[in-house]
Amino acid sequence: MYVADWFDPGVGGHGTRDEGYTGAIYRIAPKGFKSVVPKLDLNTVEGQIEALKSPANNVRNSGFTRLKAAGAKAVPLVSELLADKDSFIAARAAWLLAQMGAEGIAAVKPWLESKDATQRLVAYRALRRANHDVLAMAAKMASDADASVRREVALTLRDVPAEKSVPILVKIAQEFDGQDRTYLEALGLGSEGKEREVYAALQPTWDDAFAHIAWRLHPAEAVSTFKVRALNDKLTPDQRKLMLTAIAFAPGREAAGAMLELAHAKGFPMQDLAKWWLMNRKGNDWKAYDIDGSMKALGIYDPDKVKLVASPMPSPPANAPKLDLAQIAALKGDAKRGATAIATCYTCHRIGTAGVDFGPDLTTYGKQQTADILIQAIAQPSHTISHGYEGSEIKTTDGLVITGMVLSDSDPLIIKGMGGVVQTIPQSRIGARSKLKTSLMYEPSMLGLTPQSIADIVAYLKGL
Repeated sequence: MYVADWFDPGVGGHGTRDEGYTGAIYRIAPKGFKSVVPKLDLNTVEGQIEALKSPANNVRNSGFTRLKAAGAKAVPLVSELLADKDSFIAARAAWLLAQMGAEGIAAVKPWLESKDATQRLVAYRALRRANHDVLAMAAKMASDADASVRREVALTLRDVPAEKSVPILVKIAQEFDGQDRTYLEALGLGSEGKEREVYAALQPTWDDAFAHIAWRLHPAEAVSTFKVRALNDKLTPDQRKLMLTAIAFAPGREAAGAMLELAHAKGFPMQDLAKWWLMNRKGNDWKAYDIDGSMKALGIYDPDKVKLVASPMPSPPANAPKLDLAQIAALKGDAKRGATAIATCYTCHRIGTAGVDFGPDLTTYGKQQTADILIQAIAQPSHTISHGYEGSEIKTTDGLVITGMVLSDSDPLIIKGMGGVVQTIPQSRIGARSKLKTSLMYEPSMLGLTPQSIADIVAYLKGL
């Protein structure tokens, strides 16, 4: 086995921390192993079968194309591979047989009834690729016990007219567990162009599963219900946010009007998010509905009356000690102390249910990175800046300096600053704009962190 690899211990794929662009190709083999290229006679069915078994793509393709061209006379030998102990070879045989005429299709069809879900999935894909009785097969497999098979059926229906596909899509929707994101996306893709019909055919129960389906379909007919649920303070914040986001993707004037109402609703905790969506949609999907005029009339946003707050990036103390990463790594961290010390991170990071959504979520970060990387991320925050969290500095025409992450570069520019504070800056008030060369994360000395407290925080994050 040969493995191609490159080294980048930070964000992955950007070469951010690998100045030498280090890479390698490894060969994994038993001690003393000598590679021998097998000799295959591609002029015989037996040789073609051996080629089909090859792990090399080009060799495998040579066998596949010749066996396919041979048609019915090669079906018996290829069919024997369906029982091969190597499941990959068996799957190749199924894929090939489906393209070898009626005899080959007949050999594959029993796999649709297999107890092995992977075999059912392979057979469905192979027979669909051969365009064999696709709709009848989809209608039957829509009730399959395995989600992977039902996902595949949903994708099959993307270009099938509503009158033929909606009953099958409803079956698939009814099996959604409310958790499987890929299943939900497959359902959404299969419903493309017929979202209204699928939504109308479902019986709304408004449990979490149905709410996610409605969010993914986001038909105009559901907007009024989305708005009512977004305003319902008995729902969780995540449930309410889901409904607000569904409105943002819904077409039509009613959706734009509902978002305006939410951005104007007194006491609604997601007014800022509703306002953000209005800014986002006013130049595209809702361009025809004069969002600017409506926001100004309702007092939601008037570029002439925007009050901005300066948020410059402070410089670290000139006499701040330079931290020694090796020294920190040698310290024994205490997770209990780290649970207390990490409170300083809550102003910018989410950790579990605590904190602010500004910097990267740290809930699982500790388990994904080595201790050395965690230490460097805290002690030298500007050494590696996570992709998507680069900072900008805005200087307004009246002298304010505002730093943060630019969320939207339209008019107004939307920027999220320290602590998650979002500001909207009319383009007419921007005097200058530049990319920050340093991280938005404060240096340890500005946060009161010592080498020991950094070691403690690392121990805490590694233990989450």
